[in-house]
Amino acid sequence: ATPPPGTAPSPDGYVGATACTPCHREIAASYARTGMGRAFYRLTPATQVEDFTDRNRFEAPGERVAWEMSARDGRYAIRQIALGERGEELASVEREILYVVGSGNHTRSYVTGDDGYLYQMPVCWYPDKPGWDLCPGFEHNDQFFMREANRECLFCHNGRVRAAEGTTNRFTGPMPMGIGCERCHGPGARHVAYWKKSPEVMPERDTTIVNPARLEGRARIQVCMQCHLGETSGTQRIERTGRDLIDYRPGGDLLRFIDPIAVRPPEENLFGLTGQADRLIYSRCYRESGGAIDCLTCHDPHVSVYSIENRAAHFRAACLTCHADHPCALPEKERTGRPGGDDCVACHMRRSEPADLRFARFTDHWIRRRIDPPGPPPVTRRSLEMAPLFEAAHSEEVRAEAQADLGEAYVRIKQLTPSAAAIPWSVPEKVLRGALEADPSNAKAWYQLGKIALAQGSPTEALGDFREAVRAEPDHFLSLKEMGTTLLGLGRNDEAVKVLREAIQVKPDDLKSLTNLGRALVIAGKEDEGEEIFKSAAALAPAHSTPLANLGLLAERRGDHAEAVRYLREAAAREPSNAGIWNALASSLSLTGDREGAE
Repeated sequence: ATPPPGTAPSPDGYVGATACTPCHREIAASYARTGMGRAFYRLTPATQVEDFTDRNRFEAPGERVAWEMSARDGRYAIRQIALGERGEELASVEREILYVVGSGNHTRSYVTGDDGYLYQMPVCWYPDKPGWDLCPGFEHNDQFFMREANRECLFCHNGRVRAAEGTTNRFTGPMPMGIGCERCHGPGARHVAYWKKSPEVMPERDTTIVNPARLEGRARIQVCMQCHLGETSGTQRIERTGRDLIDYRPGGDLLRFIDPIAVRPPEENLFGLTGQADRLIYSRCYRESGGAIDCLTCHDPHVSVYSIENRAAHFRAACLTCHADHPCALPEKERTGRPGGDDCVACHMRRSEPADLRFARFTDHWIRRRIDPPGPPPVTRRSLEMAPLFEAAHSEEVRAEAQADLGEAYVRIKQLTPSAAAIPWSVPEKVLRGALEADPSNAKAWYQLGKIALAQGSPTEALGDFREAVRAEPDHFLSLKEMGTTLLGLGRNDEAVKVLREAIQVKPDDLKSLTNLGRALVIAGKEDEGEEIFKSAAALAPAHSTPLANLGLLAERRGDHAEAVRYLREAAAREPSNAGIWNALASSLSLTGDREGAE
C-alpha cells in the first residue's frame, strides 16, 4: 500500500491535496506512487519494507554503540545501546519511530519526537545493501537521537508545514503525509472556488492555479529547484535576509528567497544526491537551449520513474526532441548491442553512488558527451572556489547582501567539507569585509566574521563582531547566542546571563542558550534557578544528553551522588560517545561506593 499525499490544509490560500483529488483522481492515484507522494508518512504494517526480525541490529564500527530495531503490536522503535569493552550493555534508551522519510527506493530514514518537536533517528534502512546502517552524515558526526528535523528538512521532505513561533523543529497542527499538489501548483483556494462555482465553464486559460509546464524556462525550473538544488559540499543554499522559503510561490522568483552559491568548477564525477538542478544547468543541453531543456523535458512529476516500462526508450525520446537531426555517432549495431540497448542516458549521464549517500546508485544530471574522464575519480573536490550559481541575481543594488551570502557559503563549506580546510580564513573574511564596505549594518556579515574569529581562537574579536551584528539587528538570535556562549567561556558570567536571557526572549526553546544560561546561573550561585532551566531544557529535548548531564553535575555538586548517577547514566545512554559524561558517571559511582560499576 502507498501512503496518500499531503492532506493538511494550510493558511494563505492553501487547501491541501484532498481538495484536489475529487477532480483529479487519476493523477492523484499516480502521484501517490511517486517519490514525492511517498516522501513522509507513518510506518505501519502496510508501509513496512524493513526487516525488523533477522537483520534488526546494527553496531557502529569502532563506536561501541548498537541499535536494535523492533516491531511490537503495530508500533516501531529503535533502541540505542551503549556497549562496554566486552560488548556488555552499559546503558540504553528507546525511541518510537513516528514517521518515515523517503520513498524506500534507495533509503528510508526515520523521525522521532515529543510534544511536536521532531528529531531524525541515526539509523536508516538501505534496500540496496540490504539492511540497516548509519544515516547520511551520522558516520562523520553521530548525533544519535539529537539531530533536529527542522523546518529546512521538512520543507523538502514533506508538505507545507510551519515551525511554531520561536522554534526551529517544533510543528503544530495536522502533519501532512507527503509533498502535496500545491508545492508545485501554488495555493489552490481560488482554483477550487472557481470550479465549485462554475464547473461547466471551461476558460480559455485557467489563471486560478499555476501550471509549471506553461511557465517560462527560468520560472519553470525554479519550481523544481525548491528542493532539487544544493548538493551538500557543492552548492550552498543561503537563505536571503528577511525571507522565508515557505513564502515562495510557484511562478515567482525563487532567488528572492535563496541565494545558491556553488563550487567552481564543478567536479565531473563527484556529485551530491539532491543536486539534480545544479548539475543539469552545467549541461550544454541546458545552456544552448536557453533553458528550454529542463526537468519537465524528461520527467512527469505525476508519474514514478520506476513505473515506466521501458525507461531507456522513454528518455531517448526526450533526447530526440532536439537530436533527431543529429543522431548518435555510434553505428546502429554498436548502439543496440550495448547493455540496455539504444540508451542515451547510459552513455551521457553518469550513474554512480553520490558523494553524500552510501549503498545506492543515482543518475548524475550533468549531461555530457563523455561521462568517464581519464583517471580515478577524486575523493574530495579539487577546487573550492565559490561563486553565485546565477550571476544575474547579484545586481549592484544587492551587492552587500550578495557578498554576505558568498561569505556565509565559504564559512559553511569549511564546516561541512574536510578538504575545505585548505581554504584560508582570509578568503571569506575578505568577502565579508567587502559586504560591510557596501553596508556597514549588514548583520549577517558581522555574524559570520564572528564565527571566523572564534574558529581562529580570537573570542574577544568575535565578541566585537557579534555586538555589531546585534547593534544592526537587535533580535539577531544567532549573534546573541554566540555572544552569550563566548562571554561564558571567557568567565564574564554576569554579562553572559544578561545576553543569554535576551537570546531566550527571541527563541525560548533553544537548547544551547538554555543550557548555557543554566550553567551561568549555577556559577553565579543561583543553583535553584539553574536547575529549573536544566529541567525545562530536558523537557523540551528528552532525547538530548546535555540537560541531563548538567543536572547530574549539579546533583554531584550538591553531594547527592545517587541522583547524579541516575542523571548521568541517562545522559550517557543518549550520547554514548561522550567521554566526559562517562568519566563523570564513573566518579559519581565511585562516590556511592560502587567501585566495580565505576571501573
